[in-house]
Amino acid sequence: MRPRSQGPGILVAAIASLLGVATAGGCATPDGMQEKLYDATRGYNRALRWGDFDRAAEYLPDAAVESFLSQSEEVEDKLVILEYQLSRLKLDKQTGEAGSRVEIRWHTDDRLIVQETIVDQVWQFWEGQWYLVDERRARGKPLAIFAETARDEDGAPIAGTPHPYLPGLEEFRDTHEIGLTPKEKRQRDRARRRARHGSGGAGKAPVTANSSRNDSPGT
Repeated sequence: MRPRSQGPGILVAAIASLLGVATAGGCATPDGMQEKLYDATRGYNRALRWGDFDRAAEYLPDAAVESFLSQSEEVEDKLVILEYQLSRLKLDKQTGEAGSRVEIRWHTDDRLIVQETIVDQVWQFWEGQWYLVDERRARGKPLAIFAETARDEDGAPIAGTPHPYLPGLEEFRDTHEIGLTPKEKRQRDRARRRARHGSGGAGKAPVTANSSRNDSPGT
C-alpha cells in the first residue's frame, strides 16, 4: 500500500503538530535542526517501508552500518511493510536530542496476516545531521529488524541494555564529545595523555560529554 502523497503545506503542519510548536518562520532553528529532524525521521522510516536498506543506513553512525545491513539481508526478501505512521516526535534543541515513535504495519511474504509493531527511536544531532543512535520495539508484534528491550523476571525493562549494533545516546555523545565546552575538551585530552603515559590524573573524575546536560527527552 503506497502512502498518499502530501503537499509541502501539509508536511509543515504535521511536523509542527508533532513537535508542539508553531509554524511561524521565527520559530525555526538557525541551523534547520527541526526541519532536518523531520527529514531524517521520514527519510529513514520511508526507506524501511520500501525495503531500501542501503538508503536507511545513511541515517546510522558509520560503525553500525555493516551490522544493520547484515541483519536486513536476512529479512529483505520475506518482509513486506505496508505503511508507517510517525505518531510522536520530541526535540530538545539545547542538547540536539530527539525521540520519535513510529507505528508500522507489515506482513511476511508467506503469511499475509497483517501485524503492527510500534517502535521508539532515539536521534542525536551532530555536525549538521541527525543520527539514529537507538531503536527498539515498544509494543506490538516483535519484528527481527527492531531490537528488544531486555526485561527482568517481573517483566520490567532493564535500563542501559545495549543495542545489538547502535551505540546508544550516551555513548554516541561521549564518543563525539557532544555537549563539552572547549575547556572540558582540553581537560579530557590532558587526562587521556596522562593516562597513556601512566602518570597523574588520580582523584579527578573523567570529563564526559554528558557531564553538564539535562536528561534526554523521553520517547
